[in-house]
Amino acid sequence: MALFKSGENREKHLQQIQEFLFEGEQIERTYGLVNSQFIGLTNKRLIFVGKIPLTKQMQVISIPYSKIEEIGFEITSAFSLTNKINVITKSGKHELEFDKLANVKEFYTILSRHVCA
Repeated sequence: MALFKSGENREKHLQQIQEFLFEGEQIERTYGLVNSQFIGLTNKRLIFVGKIPLTKQMQVISIPYSKIEEIGFEITSAFSLTNKINVITKSGKHELEFDKLANVKEFYTILSRHVCA
């Protein structure tokens, strides 16, 4: 399990995600996930970039905000968020497990703003 120090892989994430953007699309924020994966929020969509388990292959999943039906997370004691968020679309449920240093509440707030717009 890879844990990122604050900002350590942000530049790497930004470089990796650039090749998947289309004209006029801008990256708003990236967040580290467990197992050297990350997720990016753009002004148009959510982009998940990660390694396929037991291979050296990468996968990229793109979800337009308009296709997201629900966003869910668990609250533990004292209204503390867990590091997992579920993004639900018609095609299924995507469970995102953030690294320990990620600001999960910020991610949830930004994603909610896009989905509700």
